[in-house]
Amino acid sequence: MIDETAQWLPNAPMRKTAYFGLYRIWHGRVREEYSAHATPSFLFLLAILPILTKARDELKSLTLWEPPEGPLRGVRDNQPAWRRYKRFLPRIEQTVAEVGPYADVNLPGDLDNLLDRLTRAENAFRYGPPAGL
Repeated sequence: MIDETAQWLPNAPMRKTAYFGLYRIWHGRVREEYSAHATPSFLFLLAILPILTKARDELKSLTLWEPPEGPLRGVRDNQPAWRRYKRFLPRIEQTVAEVGPYADVNLPGDLDNLLDRLTRAENAFRYGPPAGL
């Protein structure tokens, strides 16, 4: 299930090894009936999306999320939140394409919806479906 050549993985060997160790621990807590869906790419999305949404929210609070052309665009480009957002978005787009049920998500417009769906799925992976379903 682990593809060590996946484009979204960190390049640094130590970080890659640490990620796979974390994945194995997390996957060990997943219910057997969901183990095929609890992929490394799923965990990556679950871990990285809060960073991306936080960067987006920070830019929105500074009114730099959709700056007009001109000087504000330069201000946004120099914001650490924007650099973080731009660094992770391509990796997230690649990963979403690998995680079948979420491939229909329209990034970046659906970040909150995607995070909510992933969080609910992860809870089901560990605890089973919510009561009443």
